[in-house]
Amino acid sequence: MLLFWSWEPLLRRSANVLKGANAVFRYGDILFLKTVILVGAMVKDYLKALRDTDMPLVALHMQGNEADAGLPVHRHRKGQLVMPESGYVTCRIHEGLWMVPAGSALWIPGGVPHTNHVSSEGSCYVLLVEPDVTAMPEVGHTLSLTPLLREMIIYLAEGSHASGEGASAQGSINERLSAILVDLLPTMPREEFYFPTPHEPRLQKIATALMKDPADRRTVASWATDFGMSERTLARLVHQHVGVTFGQWRSQLRIIIALQQLSMGVAVQVVAENLGYESCSAFITFFKKVSGKSPRRYMRTVQREREKAGVIEL
Repeated sequence: MLLFWSWEPLLRRSANVLKGANAVFRYGDILFLKTVILVGAMVKDYLKALRDTDMPLVALHMQGNEADAGLPVHRHRKGQLVMPESGYVTCRIHEGLWMVPAGSALWIPGGVPHTNHVSSEGSCYVLLVEPDVTAMPEVGHTLSLTPLLREMIIYLAEGSHASGEGASAQGSINERLSAILVDLLPTMPREEFYFPTPHEPRLQKIATALMKDPADRRTVASWATDFGMSERTLARLVHQHVGVTFGQWRSQLRIIIALQQLSMGVAVQVVAENLGYESCSAFITFFKKVSGKSPRRYMRTVQREREKAGVIEL
């Protein structure tokens, strides 16, 4: 994993980790980070230093890498907003798997154990927010962000720095922008890019089997027979532990996998086959019903984000 940011005061707390980091940018109660590249084992210590700081808001940029296996399960006091710039981010929280495609964001409340993984060659922006700064809920969920909110996050993380005589004016702008940002976040509409994996032993085995082979089209009755229970018992268990029908539960996994594969440039026809659909049109109907966009429209959105990421000078 390559992580792009720096903050001089952290040098005093993690000198061996941050040696050689760039300039200081602290405006009032807001912390902003400029560019530095950290590799390998340095990442974990640097993240810990950032999360332990008492600054109300931290903005940073993360870049995926083919060799990256993701950070281990961890938690921190600050809430965390993860916004992919390109590619996607997967996150495990509690009893479930979250998928965050470009154009969306994931809110992880402070104190919640989780692990994030940025897709190969993907990148994302992260906001670390003190619990009392914004009125975000105490449960994790994905958000659909407006273009304005996305640009505000990118600006705060990458393009809002000034020095010398311009630092004071720029700092005032950043503080006002940050105040608007934390007020707007709770108003963003939610999305359901989430696959629950309950602790109930039989459901956990079914969830594992579905993730291993998402093209498996077995009926509820077939799954029930394979796990030694009646169809009615399985339906009741799923509703009790997940809160939806078996078909809806399986659809939540399929949309996650579809988004992952589309984000990697896999053709719509191939994605449909990988998920076990008999026709491409059936998959398109499913995808549009769940996400509100056709697969091709989604892919165009992803491509625009990639092109934008490629031409911005930081």
